[in-house]
Amino acid sequence: MQKSSFSDNLVPEEFSSKFGSLIKAVLGGLDRLRLCGTLRPLFTPRWMNIYLCAAKVLLKDYSKHAQALTERVCQRARQIAEGAGRPYLYVASAQTSKEALIEQIARRDRISEGLVAVLSAVEPCVAISVRGDAAKKRLSPVVQRRKCLHLYHYYEHPILGRCHLRLQSWYPFTVDVCLNGRAWLARQMDAEGLAYCRADNCFVALQDAGRAQALADAQLLADWPQLLQGLLRQAHPLHDEILSPLPALHYYWTVTQSEYATDVIFKKPEALQRHYPAFVHHAMRNFQSLDVMRFLGHRVPTTTGKVNGRFKDQVISDLKHRSEGLRIKHRAGGNSVKAYNKHARLLRVETTLNQPEVFKVYRAQNNPQTASQSKARQWQRLRRSIVDLPRRTEVSRAANRRYLQALAATQGNIALGQAAARLTVPVRWQGRRYRAIHPLELER
Repeated sequence: MQKSSFSDNLVPEEFSSKFGSLIKAVLGGLDRLRLCGTLRPLFTPRWMNIYLCAAKVLLKDYSKHAQALTERVCQRARQIAEGAGRPYLYVASAQTSKEALIEQIARRDRISEGLVAVLSAVEPCVAISVRGDAAKKRLSPVVQRRKCLHLYHYYEHPILGRCHLRLQSWYPFTVDVCLNGRAWLARQMDAEGLAYCRADNCFVALQDAGRAQALADAQLLADWPQLLQGLLRQAHPLHDEILSPLPALHYYWTVTQSEYATDVIFKKPEALQRHYPAFVHHAMRNFQSLDVMRFLGHRVPTTTGKVNGRFKDQVISDLKHRSEGLRIKHRAGGNSVKAYNKHARLLRVETTLNQPEVFKVYRAQNNPQTASQSKARQWQRLRRSIVDLPRRTEVSRAANRRYLQALAATQGNIALGQAAARLTVPVRWQGRRYRAIHPLELER
């Protein structure tokens, strides 16, 4: 097939050489991104003691103090919703989809910008309590797992698009922010007057794919402290008061989960429908555990094929029929790479990182003892800090690229159903009947 010019950072030459004439555009960028803001010192009893001392709160009065503060935080959430004329709803069941509920409210009220709604739900958390220490015969702060009320503030943000902030209503008031890079990109293209066709969190048509890619890459250069601080001011106005006893205390932001998607947009739906079953068949038949580990950054020497003995997790590949299409997913520990056929003409390859420590980043060593000396840079484990988000994105993009490179070896256009047809009918052998096998009827 004729080769098309796509960025080698997104699509390897092997894939574009074979399928390039069928591809209209390629777009790579952040999909779902989960950030967590924590007051890290307060997770240690020593610093919690210092904080309470600075706040002039006795340990014996902690429960009363914390309860009063929690009630104020919840009251402010109701006031924020009422002030914006938006609903405040309590979600009683964990089975209720908050995203679906918010989508229904946004469509019903035609919300294009601002607060959509505030939802509250009782959920597990890591909280600070004060308990008696029998050995020391005194009260002491302890970190324990419990449940408390969490407040979800959903926004149509002028920059980020649809996003939400989840606030824990008890000490240490941990904050989670969830956003979508494609919703963010839609806002960026709207600002520049670029036309596009969007389906769910995918773009199936782009007026200027090159400019869209530049805007997606620019997301990594965003002023994250300013963006996140702005969300804090809106959804958690009491945070300045909570931090005031220790002026140097601030929220430390980490990335708890990131998804980087490479979308290959085909010119015609028929082309993807013809090739995607072969991609799935090739992946399930040929990608072994060692291949999956290589996709996701684990070093597996090609000469010996021996896995590092410190790797104790499982490597799993599976298929699942979803509303968007047939999904194939490969997991190695807490990280995964998967592929979808979405909205008829889009092949999406997506890497999800929950354990970035598998990868390396080239940075100065963080050693307080050498703070006064020039720090030599070296390869170290990739941190979860938002500072390392660009490197996190880089290794995710590379994982997608390796997966597409492996898919380029696909041979033939036989659908997976056709290839398995012989297995799906019963047979007779030596006078006995043997039942059929249905490998594609997977549990959904």
